[in-house]
Amino acid sequence: MQFTEHLEELRWRIIRILIYFLTGAILSYIFVPPFLNYIKKPVGELYFFSPPEAFLVRIKLSLLLSLFLTLPLIILEIWKFISPALYPDEKKKILPFVIFGIFLFYAGGIFSAILAYPLGMKVLLSFGKGFMEPIIGADHLFKIFFYLTLAFSVLFETPIVVLILTRLGIISTETIERRRREIIVGIFVIAAIITPSVDAITLILISLPLYLLFEISIWLSKRFK
Repeated sequence: MQFTEHLEELRWRIIRILIYFLTGAILSYIFVPPFLNYIKKPVGELYFFSPPEAFLVRIKLSLLLSLFLTLPLIILEIWKFISPALYPDEKKKILPFVIFGIFLFYAGGIFSAILAYPLGMKVLLSFGKGFMEPIIGADHLFKIFFYLTLAFSVLFETPIVVLILTRLGIISTETIERRRREIIVGIFVIAAIITPSVDAITLILISLPLYLLFEISIWLSKRFK
């Protein structure tokens, strides 16, 4: 294919991705009310402070749901564009990591929605218990949920990132193992930043999956060394 033909193919790939994403957003809009009820469960009543805020929150939430709903299709379009440039043996090596990366992304989002977000909100609201009453805006709560979900979805990609770095020779498994103590401390620091809490149980519940991902990263690096 010539350069202009590659650009034409890229243009149609992008158009398809946008169609998938917008279609997913329209379908997701139907499920926004029950999902919004789940998000507001840890805080009780939600408020909006401007006329368009409630509508915009529903739109933003449908876009977030569409991202998780259409991610495999988006990755598939990217893969179809890139794969012709790869040799058959390269495709066999890369494709499992792509699939594993998608699985980890979903796992991080689900972990955040089910455990990290409810625990984090419970702890944050506890600081004002007894002398302050919360008035929580819908848009502010959505931003907390969005950034927390995105943060854990990215953090759960740690095994893939470490594996790529070790395969490229940027870091070694020996170096990672030597720095195990420092990395464990860093994991607890990251968990404390993502879900600010003085509750040791909450901190351990959040840190434990991140530590397991770190150990999986070492095992995979050794396995594919």
